[in-house]
Amino acid sequence: MGSAPKPPPPSAEEKAMTRRQRIRLDKEIAENEKRLKAMAQKKFGKQSLLAMPTGAAPAAPKGPDITEGFIKTPSGAIKKKPKGRGGKSIMERAVRVGRF
Repeated sequence: MGSAPKPPPPSAEEKAMTRRQRIRLDKEIAENEKRLKAMAQKKFGKQSLLAMPTGAAPAAPKGPDITEGFIKTPSGAIKKKPKGRGGKSIMERAVRVGRF
């Protein structure tokens, strides 16, 4: 009854590869911990102290939402108003056709 032979000792190449993997893993773990720490500090640190009181609502801006010469598409994107089409926006044409 024989036993399994011992595996050969790792070569220099295998040792170097293992070492590089360990270094990369350590760097990745350090980056993740740093990111998580920064997120936790934002959540519990300055941001919570400088936040607006819960009872006060931010003041609504006065005037139009979009700069003159631009339109808001049905998808929500803001584009420059096309010239030469009678000046109607995509939204105005869609309403006229009955899509909205």
